[in-house]
Amino acid sequence: MSKLTSLALGVVGAVIGFVVSGYNPYGAWIGFSIGMGIGTIIDPMTPDMPSPGEPMGELEVMTNIEGIPFPDVLGTTKMSGNLFYYGGNYRTEITEEVDGGGGSGGGGGDDEAVTGYRYYLSWAMGFCLGPIDTLYTVWADNDIVWSGAIPVSEATNGEVTIALGVGDRGEWPGDSQSSTGEFIGDTGLATGDQAADEGFMGLMTFYFGTEDQTIPNSQLTALMLSDGKIEDSTWALPYRRQVYAYMHNTHIGDYNRCPTIKIVVRKAPECSFDT
Repeated sequence: MSKLTSLALGVVGAVIGFVVSGYNPYGAWIGFSIGMGIGTIIDPMTPDMPSPGEPMGELEVMTNIEGIPFPDVLGTTKMSGNLFYYGGNYRTEITEEVDGGGGSGGGGGDDEAVTGYRYYLSWAMGFCLGPIDTLYTVWADNDIVWSGAIPVSEATNGEVTIALGVGDRGEWPGDSQSSTGEFIGDTGLATGDQAADEGFMGLMTFYFGTEDQTIPNSQLTALMLSDGKIEDSTWALPYRRQVYAYMHNTHIGDYNRCPTIKIVVRKAPECSFDT
């Protein structure tokens, strides 16, 4: 929006009105209103943001720092991670029915107009050295998108899969899942209006950083292969003894910006009193 034209003509109108009215402040006010109105007609004041049907610009992701030390934790703590990899971003349209006009005999009917977009992204984040004992909470920016308590004993090869944005322990009504909130099979809930309406973000595969964490994430491997970042699957890393998470085709919101993921975890020390 360019406000300069309207403001400039408003000031000019205020000066003219002030002089013509015999230096009456009320004349200045009338002159400013007239000048501002003319300026708005000449240079309409439109919002300084994309219209509802206009896609946002380049994807914004959190900072990635190469070569920083991998932290360790002790006790229960809330922590953010460092970006490992991201890609596979895409968007879907948000549409709304609008009156097509035509009146009672025109047969115009209703049309669909694009009012915005939903953005999706796949990415992996590393958090700390493992193994940790329990995963308690997952945050996306300032919102809790999962909460519960999954101990490392319920992980298979160091991993569990939870649903983000659907309440405690990743519970999704009517879906087949175990008591830990792990999904069994393909849920088919990664996209669609129902998922977005219910606040569903996507599935997070979480790794506790155990010794038996020896199998690379297949979806992350496929993403890196499709992007040409690795030559074959043997280059993929399982990140053994590292706590990390992979979010696949995750709904990041109606703006093209990746949320900051934070977790609350517990790691108890291993103490020996042998002499």
